[in-house]
Amino acid sequence: EPPQTSTTSSITITTMTDQFTLSNVACIDTAKSPHPISTGIGFFDHMIDQLNSHAQIGVAVTVTKSNGESSSANDGDKHSFEFVNRYADKDQALIMGQVGAALGSQLKELVYKGDKESNSRTSRFCCPLDEALVECVLTKSSSNNEGKLTTFTLPPYGKYPANKGRSKIGTMKTQFVETFFTNVAQSSGMDISLVKVRGDNGHHVVESAFKAFSRALRNLIDGTDT
Repeated sequence: EPPQTSTTSSITITTMTDQFTLSNVACIDTAKSPHPISTGIGFFDHMIDQLNSHAQIGVAVTVTKSNGESSSANDGDKHSFEFVNRYADKDQALIMGQVGAALGSQLKELVYKGDKESNSRTSRFCCPLDEALVECVLTKSSSNNEGKLTTFTLPPYGKYPANKGRSKIGTMKTQFVETFFTNVAQSSGMDISLVKVRGDNGHHVVESAFKAFSRALRNLIDGTDT
């Protein structure tokens, strides 16, 4: 049986000063996508890639600037720090939110594939990463309606700076992790709960959350509780 594939056509997002296009958005069940994850925010790419490793879903999404970007910006070294983080100084809330909405729409096709009965289901996974531990609970709605981010307790992202946690990991602004998961929930039809059990290192907390989400998602798709 061929892998279950979900793809979408290009999506245009506009800010006050820029216009971006999301293209090659795909979620392929148990197979790799031929396209990259390239949002222009390097650490965000790394987090989305957890779906490849831990949910066995071939995820792809490319963000390009539609206006005012020279061709040389797309012809350079695709692995250079400058290219990987080319949109770090842009509207990360919009980029991360729209990427979440686009991927959520594709995940909905996988989560609800072949459903002929209105059955709700819950999947839970706790993922440790060094000192950090995050619990993710996903609830598949019986009505296939818009989902919600029901609980989100990841902030503060680590112990340092004191009483604040990290505002950035690499070039990614941590405040928009919640924006990403809110949009994933809404467009996927899943309720998502992410609870930080413990964690002193902001990097570990965020990565633990993405890994826990990916593992819980795999269980939800497979109908298992491992």
